[in-house]
Amino acid sequence: MEKLKINELLNIKIENCEITEAVEADQGTVVLPDGRTFERLPKLCAVRFVMRPSPVSFIRAELWLPAENWNGRFLGTGNGGSAGRISYEALADGVREGYAVANTDMGTSPDVDDLIGEPERWADFGHRATHLMTTVSKELLEQFYGRPADFSYFVGCSTGGQQALSLAQRYPNDYDGIVAGVPANNRTLLHAYFLWNYQAMHTADGSDMFTKEQVQNLTKTAVDWFQQKKDGVKPGAFIPDPRADEAAAEEIICLARKNDASLTEEQIMALRRIYQGPKNPRTGERIYTPMPFGSEFTAPGILSQQRLEGAEGLFYVFRWVFGKDYDYMKFDFDRDMDVYQKALARHVNANSANLRAFQNRGGKLIMYSGSSDPLVPFQDAVSYYERVIENQNGLMQTMDFARYFLIPGMGHGTEGPGAQFVKHKEDGVLKAPLDAVVAWREQGAAPEVLYAVRHNGDDNDFCRPVYPYPQKTEISKEDSDNYFAAPGERDGVEKIARRYLEE
Repeated sequence: MEKLKINELLNIKIENCEITEAVEADQGTVVLPDGRTFERLPKLCAVRFVMRPSPVSFIRAELWLPAENWNGRFLGTGNGGSAGRISYEALADGVREGYAVANTDMGTSPDVDDLIGEPERWADFGHRATHLMTTVSKELLEQFYGRPADFSYFVGCSTGGQQALSLAQRYPNDYDGIVAGVPANNRTLLHAYFLWNYQAMHTADGSDMFTKEQVQNLTKTAVDWFQQKKDGVKPGAFIPDPRADEAAAEEIICLARKNDASLTEEQIMALRRIYQGPKNPRTGERIYTPMPFGSEFTAPGILSQQRLEGAEGLFYVFRWVFGKDYDYMKFDFDRDMDVYQKALARHVNANSANLRAFQNRGGKLIMYSGSSDPLVPFQDAVSYYERVIENQNGLMQTMDFARYFLIPGMGHGTEGPGAQFVKHKEDGVLKAPLDAVVAWREQGAAPEVLYAVRHNGDDNDFCRPVYPYPQKTEISKEDSDNYFAAPGERDGVEKIARRYLEE
């Protein structure tokens, strides 16, 4: 196939897609549509396009194509939150590594509330935008280089993790390898968790229920409790694996009250509800997992989720179903939960444990979560991975193509008292998890270990091995800096009711 010149890309006809701009960046600088510039880039071509799979759809996407030294691979990248923007940071990171790289706004720009009452646009956000970004980008890439990519990979965290698992489940032929970081794939139930916490902490006058000092005490108490009850928790640090039951929650709450006499009965009741997690008030069925022990003070934990100004940005899916002026305090976790699920779940959730089509085409999947993440709790990822194991009829069959890592002390993104980053080590050099999935897919080198990394510029810096679930990282009694893999427990989280997991 003959290569196309950049101006010829504008003439390519793709169904339900308009190529709006193709820009050369010969000096390593890309001028963004809003006038900002992105510098220190290799020479590239930036292609911008709009996709309209339905009459109401409006999905923006962008593809950056290295003009020189293309590594022969395509990289799809994820977004965060409610999206609504192109992640130029992801595009820049990918093109600097030699990838042809794409990103989409997921169809939620310019205003996430434009999706109120629009199921077609919910489907765009939930899965269609990312898939179409992929198929259009691959077609443009092939025309530009005169040949298709040798391999295709996807990397995303949070909402990007939702996109990642949605691709593996719905569009298994799109990618050869996928990295799903802190996956928000259980979208409707995750947002029910946000609302559950907000309702638990709502006060009549709208003031904060908890002070900074009270939440700090709560987290310290939880860490202390785990140090006494569980192995591998170093004093004054964080909880590497906060799996525990509601009885543990009651003990932690009682200890927190002993340590801080200012906690009121109203606050204690709120904490019990937060540690219980969302349940149907009539049937007792579990709707979603609770906030992890030890993550209470990590942003955006209790201090953010108790405030409307902090929590309302997480409630857009309720507005999509119930309207712009919806009173969040009126949401009923029995009756309204069913209405909300029926309307939205099939469009935005990615809960299917059947990854056999992705597996059969040779696909490789790496999942990871932070143990101190209050925004996308790790327990749901553990539960999802266990369902995949059940579908595969065994752990070893699952680990042949999909592995999960629990990163100690990592919050959402680089937040948290422990790790800030997840890394893969190759020839002694720390690299991104993307490199791990590439090595797995192309060389058959399954990731036996990832690394939890922190860079503070002080004595708290560390680089600790993390082994695939269900293994755990043990600390040598003779040498506190020596870590090794040890057998760990399976599951250990309360299961979400099956009816809430139906697509």
